[in-house]
Amino acid sequence: MKKKVRDSRILFNGKIHIMDDERYVAESIYIEGNIIKDFGTDEYIVNKYGKLTDNKIDLKKKTALPGFNDSHMHLLMYGQNLERVDLRGVKSVNEIIKICSDFLSENKLRKGQWLLGEGWNQDLFEKNEFPTIRELDRISTEIPISLMRVCRHISACNSKALDIMGIDKDTKIEGGEIEKDNKGNLTGILKENALSFVNKSQPELSVEDIKIILKKASKKLEKFGITSIQSDDLQHGGKSWESIIEAYRELYLDNEINIRVNQQCLFFDLDEYKNFLEKIDKEKNIKNRFKIGPLKLLGDGSLGARTAYMSEPYYDDKTKTGITAYTKKQLDDLVLTANQNNMPVAIHAIGDKMIDIAVNSIEKARKTTKKDLRNGIVHCQITTEDIFKKIKENKIGVYIQPIFTASDWNVVEKRIGKERSKTTYNWKRLYDMGINVSFSTDAPVESPNPYENIYAAVTRKDLNGNPEGGWLPYQRLSLDQSISAYTKESAYMSYEENIKGTLEKGMLADIVVLNDDIFSIDSEKIKEIKADLTVIDGEIIYER
Repeated sequence: MKKKVRDSRILFNGKIHIMDDERYVAESIYIEGNIIKDFGTDEYIVNKYGKLTDNKIDLKKKTALPGFNDSHMHLLMYGQNLERVDLRGVKSVNEIIKICSDFLSENKLRKGQWLLGEGWNQDLFEKNEFPTIRELDRISTEIPISLMRVCRHISACNSKALDIMGIDKDTKIEGGEIEKDNKGNLTGILKENALSFVNKSQPELSVEDIKIILKKASKKLEKFGITSIQSDDLQHGGKSWESIIEAYRELYLDNEINIRVNQQCLFFDLDEYKNFLEKIDKEKNIKNRFKIGPLKLLGDGSLGARTAYMSEPYYDDKTKTGITAYTKKQLDDLVLTANQNNMPVAIHAIGDKMIDIAVNSIEKARKTTKKDLRNGIVHCQITTEDIFKKIKENKIGVYIQPIFTASDWNVVEKRIGKERSKTTYNWKRLYDMGINVSFSTDAPVESPNPYENIYAAVTRKDLNGNPEGGWLPYQRLSLDQSISAYTKESAYMSYEENIKGTLEKGMLADIVVLNDDIFSIDSEKIKEIKADLTVIDGEIIYER
């Protein structure tokens, strides 16, 4: 009699999409420890391995995929967002005032805690205006308030917050804006680098606070079937980046967090980044769950806020071309330093001018270092024919967020005009050119829900089914392309395609089992799918 194999299990009676080159669909899969050892028909797997394990899980004919890998999000901010006022979908400034006032009535804030909220979008308002200090002071003048726009590049603050931040009419900020009205009075609106005042003035989070927030956020992601993320956290904890790393370390060593994290390390200052390089072990890998990834750089703003850095003025405001956070030399120095230290970069660039500057910095670094690192552009929304060619020539990957089309399709033409819009959000073009395209949500900017993200990619519609026929429908991705971008291509960007992203032999047993067959249902229903099981390292960590 064959001896039982410890920590082994069989998943059987399913439709398991291996996502290998042949797109094989198995009925069963055999796992030892955290590794997939074999797959095939029920008869083959049960006959060959059935006596090795008593742990057999009936998938009941359900569809299974490799676990989803969100290639760019903010786990800590997402967790903090779960404790904040949700302002997504509000239709007026008065509605913001009511929601925030109700929140204060129903929740007791800690001493020194700010009232924070995010998600408002003035393009949805009855009157297209930003909330200002005047309106926010109606909520409270005793509690500091900072309400972030949906893009996270603009915040509206009350007078108490400005006092705490030490901001007055004479305060200056490089690479950002402290807005004033036509009389020179503060409006309470902060843009781009001016948001650093908000971050620096927040009560500091302890390592224990950070652990609680990360744990809460990761549990939410498990419910979506997300098994890996690439997360930008290091500048969002209220303390030094060391606190964030320490919080992750303690969580993993104490087995309090399951999800795999590749850290996209955000730094604004070259000297601070060099200090990070001296202190951090670049090969740091905690229990095969946490590793240090690329240098993240925040190049420009957002389209909705007209802060994405453009080569031409905005169509609906000829006085604006957006904002860049760096000079060309500053960006060149940061990218070169990273690449010289064998660290790729992931540069937030939305406007075509910013993308062009970012690509040129990467090109210079490649020529200097003679290294082909997996550098990437995050968002890459307002593109041109020349940009596509340069990205391809320099082997640059693109971290896209298909769900952005759901909220942006009716704004793009207003901002940049119909003709320029034709080469924007061109995901299929990137894919067809052989450029690595990985899926992400930028959560908490958008929900981390992968099914809504895939729906947006294959339909080019918003969650209400608009516009009819889809926006720029020739840029739709197929379902197969979308799932690959959410799994294997995302793994590629973190140099992990040899251990995850497919369910082939020898790969990590990270799996999601769906409540419906994503391959056979109408594309309009993809957004309604839910995860029934989430498996990491062969262990069920979530069951619906």
